[in-house]
Amino acid sequence: MPPAAMPPSAPSRMTGIGASTPRPSSETLKEIDGLLSKAIERNIRYAAAYAWLGEIRAAGTPDVGLGLIRRAISLDPRDASHRLRAANVLLDQNK
Repeated sequence: MPPAAMPPSAPSRMTGIGASTPRPSSETLKEIDGLLSKAIERNIRYAAAYAWLGEIRAAGTPDVGLGLIRRAISLDPRDASHRLRAANVLLDQNK
């Protein structure tokens, strides 16, 4: 039996995994942080904004970032992506 051919879109999907994704600059991260903070001010129940902000802030202060991600989990417990973000922060802390 011949090997299965890769679909034409496979290379683009594989590059989207994150291995070849460039890291944003510190200026970009500060801008994103500010925009997410404003989003939370406007809607304190926007779970995804808490999760994203927590992921960004966890790079500098893991406990603060994890607290924001835990807030996202409490707001939207069915969204598994929030739990994955928390797991990644804990993994980075070796906990």
